[in-house]
Amino acid sequence: MTPPAPSGIASNESAMSGEARRARAIAWIKNVHDDVTALFTRLDRGSEFREDTWDRAEGGGGHSRVMIDGATFEKGGVNRSVVYGRLPALAAAKLGGRGVSDGESQFFATGVSLVFHPRSPMIPTVHLNVRYFELTDEHGKLTDSWFGGGTDLTPFYPYHEDAATFHRGLRAMCDKHGPKVPDLGPGGDWTCLMSWDDPQVTLPDGWGKFELNVHANGCYTATGPTKLTGFLTISDTTGRDVTNPLFEFDSCFDPHASNAPTGVVFPSALTVTSTALGAGATNGPTVNVSCSLGEKGCAGTVSIRAADGTTATARYDLEPGRKAPLALPGLSAGPAVLAFTPRTGTAPTYSRLPAP
Repeated sequence: MTPPAPSGIASNESAMSGEARRARAIAWIKNVHDDVTALFTRLDRGSEFREDTWDRAEGGGGHSRVMIDGATFEKGGVNRSVVYGRLPALAAAKLGGRGVSDGESQFFATGVSLVFHPRSPMIPTVHLNVRYFELTDEHGKLTDSWFGGGTDLTPFYPYHEDAATFHRGLRAMCDKHGPKVPDLGPGGDWTCLMSWDDPQVTLPDGWGKFELNVHANGCYTATGPTKLTGFLTISDTTGRDVTNPLFEFDSCFDPHASNAPTGVVFPSALTVTSTALGAGATNGPTVNVSCSLGEKGCAGTVSIRAADGTTATARYDLEPGRKAPLALPGLSAGPAVLAFTPRTGTAPTYSRLPAP
């Protein structure tokens, strides 16, 4: 599934190998795929997706997830793909990409698409796709790259209010320009970090992250981390499955409260998300790590000792809320012990990983 890496420059901003550039795009699309799957699982009150994996003979493949006969959605699918290969010069020219030469071009594309049909005809069907596309010349040098996509509603019974809410929400998200811009106005990317003292509940990172979907009327829907609040359904004292009241709740902002900063900050926490060492391409095996939201991100060094006694050291530096594969140079695939020395944020003292 991993495409061959060109040797070109990622962008005018920084020198990034083709392998690293594509790995970053693939990781981003995978996260979008997983996040969308989790969102619609929650919206459909716990319905499950069936996943199928497919391969493309010319290069690449993908994962298709389908929900059928759900509580809210009659049918829906969310799919991701990574495809690459040769692109004839005429086809490349029709794409309108920069730097298309008379020689053979190579293309790489990865994206997510979804469509969901609600049971109720009063609720519109929603469609969305987002993708990353790039062109390289016959020598593997990047000539052009771009992001694209779109989204729309298909109503059975059109209501102007649905269209207005849809466009207002899209505009609010676009106006935020990402997580570095302070949250303002309606949208689904608000986060709230909280801590509390409860001897019955240990906070793994020292705090809990609640995600807020803020509505235009000044209210919001908050979803807590499952490692603290539990899952969507729980068993009551009689053994019946009931909705977990802590999983998601609604509230409103206090219009008379102060907007002044509280002065309370939480450090970002590095977490090892891999269950085993992954096979790397040229820089040895890899391990996936995640940096939680918090102050200043995660940075430091990790010392690795393999089962055969070889050792290596690697550096990590992630912004808050980012995930990335961490290359472990100089090691062969096999069991290893990782020891972290954080410079910024927190990190586990040790992590033991088996061979892939």
